[in-house]
Amino acid sequence: ELQAGYESEEIIEAISGYFTVSRDDVLKDRAQWRNMAIYLMKKLTGMTNGQIGQLCGDLSYSAVAKAYQRFSVDLGRDKALRKKVETIRAKLS
Repeated sequence: ELQAGYESEEIIEAISGYFTVSRDDVLKDRAQWRNMAIYLMKKLTGMTNGQIGQLCGDLSYSAVAKAYQRFSVDLGRDKALRKKVETIRAKLS
């Protein structure tokens, strides 16, 4: 709960606005946007994996954990992706 600085909808809106896609597109199966949303919700909200999974189309808590892990690895490898996430986080502030 100490992390709960943002609401999930704020994060989804920020991603949607940055990429100029709909809210549904952000949460669409297999979209990199969804993985970004999962990553940011884990980092910036007090939501559990189960809660995030429900929001993202009934994913299991373990699927949310795996998506988070994969996206974290991608961030470490991809400088352009890291820049996008930083820009979106700055828009939230």
